[in-house]
Amino acid sequence: MGSGDTGRGSWLVRMTVQHPLKMTGLVLVLAIVAMIGAEHLHLNLNFHDLLPADNPDAQMYREVQERWGEGSLVIVLEGKRDRMVAMAEDLLPRLETLGPLDDPMPEAVAALEADPFIDEGVGAVYSIQARLPMKFMQRHGLVLQKERDFDRSLRIYDDPSLLGVLSGFNDDLEREYTDSEDNMRRDEVQIARSLLGLTRSLEVIQANLADEPDSPPMREAVETMILGEPWMLSLDRRMLMISLTPWQPMSGEIDPNLRLVERVQGILDDIGADHPEVTANLTGMAKIGLDEMNSVGTYTQLLSLAALVLVYLLLARSFHGWLLPLIALAPLIIGIVWTMGLLYLLIGSLNMFTVMIGIVLIGLGIDFTIHLISRWTEERARGAGFEEAAAYMLHGTGRGVITGALTSSAAFLTLMIADTRGVFEFGLAAGLGVLLTLAAVFLLLPALLVLRERRRENKGLPVPRAASAEEGWPLLGTIAAWSWRRSSIVLTLFVVVAGLSFWGATRTEFEFNFLNLEAKGLTSVELQYELPERFGTSDQVAWAVNGTIEEARDLKEQVREKPVVGDVQAISDFIPPPGRADAYRDRVEAFRRTIESYRPSYTSAQLNDRLLEEVNRLWDNLDLMSNLAFQAGLDRIVKVIDTMTGYEQATDETDSTAVLPTITGHLENGEVSGEHAATLAKRWKEASVPMLLAMANLDPVETDDLPESIRRAHIPRDFAAEYLTFIIPRTALWEKPDLDRFIEQMADVSGHISSTAKLFIVMTVETLRDGRDSALFALGVILLLLLLHFKGLKGWLATLPLIGGTFLMLGLMYLLGMKYNYINLIAVPIILGIGIDDGVHALHRYRETALHGAEKVYDSFRYVGRAILLTSLTTMIGFGSIGFYEMRGMASFGIVLFIGVGFCFVSTVIVLPAMMSLFDRKS
Repeated sequence: MGSGDTGRGSWLVRMTVQHPLKMTGLVLVLAIVAMIGAEHLHLNLNFHDLLPADNPDAQMYREVQERWGEGSLVIVLEGKRDRMVAMAEDLLPRLETLGPLDDPMPEAVAALEADPFIDEGVGAVYSIQARLPMKFMQRHGLVLQKERDFDRSLRIYDDPSLLGVLSGFNDDLEREYTDSEDNMRRDEVQIARSLLGLTRSLEVIQANLADEPDSPPMREAVETMILGEPWMLSLDRRMLMISLTPWQPMSGEIDPNLRLVERVQGILDDIGADHPEVTANLTGMAKIGLDEMNSVGTYTQLLSLAALVLVYLLLARSFHGWLLPLIALAPLIIGIVWTMGLLYLLIGSLNMFTVMIGIVLIGLGIDFTIHLISRWTEERARGAGFEEAAAYMLHGTGRGVITGALTSSAAFLTLMIADTRGVFEFGLAAGLGVLLTLAAVFLLLPALLVLRERRRENKGLPVPRAASAEEGWPLLGTIAAWSWRRSSIVLTLFVVVAGLSFWGATRTEFEFNFLNLEAKGLTSVELQYELPERFGTSDQVAWAVNGTIEEARDLKEQVREKPVVGDVQAISDFIPPPGRADAYRDRVEAFRRTIESYRPSYTSAQLNDRLLEEVNRLWDNLDLMSNLAFQAGLDRIVKVIDTMTGYEQATDETDSTAVLPTITGHLENGEVSGEHAATLAKRWKEASVPMLLAMANLDPVETDDLPESIRRAHIPRDFAAEYLTFIIPRTALWEKPDLDRFIEQMADVSGHISSTAKLFIVMTVETLRDGRDSALFALGVILLLLLLHFKGLKGWLATLPLIGGTFLMLGLMYLLGMKYNYINLIAVPIILGIGIDDGVHALHRYRETALHGAEKVYDSFRYVGRAILLTSLTTMIGFGSIGFYEMRGMASFGIVLFIGVGFCFVSTVIVLPAMMSLFDRKS
């Protein structure tokens, strides 16, 4: 039998042997109580909850979320422009019933506080951004323009006829853009929007020239020519976007937003049946969150079950029976239930990290049960009675189990020094979970083993011999003994490999693009890459809070000059500065008189030729602009112009069905009679004159005059005198170099600009720092515990497996081309907990063995090595199952742990004996 104090008279041994049923009943009662709380745990994968509470960017984000909300759900329609608009017009009334924009604000707030989904969703949507507020723009269009743009408009529209407006538009292009790259760069967004409106206007004109059935009214041609395209269309006009801001902030409880996503998807499915030519999809953080939740939540349950089954089969093979593996797993299930119940009391939810706690505890807890069962069966096979076998199990091997568990728990609990909430909660959950699982193992496992043995005795079955001396695993003992004898060679090779691994680890890149951590093939993720390409700007918005409207106006002027900025939307866009109306008054009055007294200067017979002349002139001007924009890298302008002219850069050909070639063909081929052209010109004038006169309005504009959608976008829900300004990047900010460039240019303007993309970098950097600090702190705590437990520096040898396993793991990550990310970084403290277990058990059993030298290593490692191999394999199964997650970030976490656990075992069996040899020979 083993040596040392067995503690046969301890309370735990007596209770285990004399009252196993009472011990089992006590554990089950506690489990039932914990299960009641565990059932109320909810899954919250909102990465904003993982942010450090005291970070200024995180604080600003939470403030913006609570006071303004975020357009976190985006509907993307794809198809022909008219088909998409028809579906959007059907969609908006249904979407508005989820959150009517005309709800009185206080009542809506009260409804939200009572139940965010009263009457099947009313109050769920705070704001919908889909199209320009055209009626508001028609009433105040001129006074909202800066002086330079105001004077340009007066020149363009002083002749309100169709021919006059086309001529004015051409004159303006020639003055401003056909030979000025600087002007085009300055006004790129404005030009693109203007050309999108021009495209739609020309389409309406073309349909009316051809006298097509159901041609849109000429009023729409006037409106889009003067005010622009009302809908949020992509540059190629094949995609339409609708942005929804939920009532519930994304920084708060995420479940209502996920239910909102499901309801919106239901509406799309319903309406989509009436619009088969349009494809409808969802994206945005809320949709990505739901996809992530569906992936992780379902996979966690399935993979946890699969891991349990595989662990059971492995144990059944190793223990030569079906009951003993169940006994080994039972305390782990209890420990997980206890942990979940405690987490409900302490936290109330599971985050992106703590959702894996069940698999983590299975991976770690199985170590406890395998080592204890192996010692129990070993002592029973040698003839020990119940009490003696329980004593050797609990007070012999049990001391090593307790030390390993305490060091593992300490490694996890040190994560609580982290500022990031996700790392803090994971450290708390894993640290307490290890202790609770340890308690469940010590209370339940011995009792179940005694009940099993008594049942066998009552049936007259012999004592199992599965762990007899003859059935040890001599191969592991032989490997360890060889390493002992060849310590110089082994340690030299280890130092070389560890050095190369460290070199590789310092060159492994970090994955800052969180989209690359999501599951492959998700439409919601793919759209995040596609939208900036199609729309010319990203849907990732940065925010700044301004104290006054003038402050917002100044910020916009500064920010829009930065090359990384695609657009800026501020409340000042809709409220003119003081004094502007008076400054414009004389020119506006003169413009009104010109419009009211207008008389055409051409005859109907001249109209067709003049129209053809202006259309050809427009085509020439657009070609010049396109060439200049292409050379300047202004892709947005190029794409819109190519859509109008039909030019295909890839083939260097022109599509004759595009709007400009089509109109030119109608006029050149004599397909439009003079009478018909005159009728259309009359309809144009009948629509343009009233619209231009309405725009020439100098009435003051206050915040109360703004459309509700504009007010809700820029004014906080508490109506405080602060305003939110949206800064839209030119390109997506998923990659760190792009984001660093954006942050740097924004910092030149203000230190109070933040965004969701920046927050992800903050979380990643903070997680990296917290992981590093926690790992160093954990290592210090582990060294202290080992020093106390083993009563000397030799106990530090137990750290060798975790050090070797960690180095080798990081080296293989480099060779495999893997990247660090904020999820797989959590693998480092887990490896510390697992690796220290292996070292503690190996060193503890080595000290118990009475032999000397290589024989001592052989004898101890053929038994403890067997247990360590089983625990390593079961742990690798548990963590390796995570490698099958669809979410690539979670999968990388499982793969890293699978590798790390395997290398910890290799280091335990090969490197540790060599180092033990070196120390023993010196002593």
